[in-house]
Amino acid sequence: MSINKIQKTSQTLTAFLKIICVMTFIVMAIEIIGIILFIVKPEDWFITEFAHAKLFSPFTNSLEDVTLSISAVIAELITELMSNVIMAAILLIAITIFRDISKNYTPFLTKHVNRLKVISLLILADAILIPPLGMLLTMILAPKVDASMEIAPFQIILAVIFYCLSLIFEYGGMLQQQSDETL
Repeated sequence: MSINKIQKTSQTLTAFLKIICVMTFIVMAIEIIGIILFIVKPEDWFITEFAHAKLFSPFTNSLEDVTLSISAVIAELITELMSNVIMAAILLIAITIFRDISKNYTPFLTKHVNRLKVISLLILADAILIPPLGMLLTMILAPKVDASMEIAPFQIILAVIFYCLSLIFEYGGMLQQQSDETL
C-alpha cells in the first residue's frame, strides 16, 4: 500500500470524524439544555408534553410517579452526557491521529501508540465506570425508581482491541526505527 493512499485515506477519515465529533457536541448541547429545562421548569415542558401521556398510562398511578420520572430522566440525561463526553474525547484523539498520519509519512509514532492506549482506556471507562455512575445518579435523584445498570461486554472487547492495536503500532515503530538505523 502506498504512502499516498494511506495519507489520502487518513485525510478523508479526519474530515468524516470531524463531522461526527460536531454531531456529538450538538447532542451534548441538547442534553445540557434538556437537563437545565428539567431542573428549572419541568412543569412547563415535561409534564405538558410527556407526562400527560404517562398520567393516562396503566403503569402510572399519580402525578408523583410523573415527578419521579422527571428525576429519572435527569439522571439518564446526565449519564448519557458523561458517555458522550468520553465519546467526544475519543473522536478528538482519533482526529489528531489521522490528521498526523495524513501529514507525516509514518503512522508508527510513539505519540500514536500513546493515543491509542488512551482511547482504549476511555472505551473501558465508558464501559465500566459510566453504568455504575448512572445507577448511582438514579438512586440519588429518583430513589423510588428501580435503578439498574448494564455493562456492555462489546465495549470491553473493543477496549482490548484498541490496546492490542497500540501494541502492534508500538512494535511497528520499533521495527521502523531498526530499519531506519540500518540504512
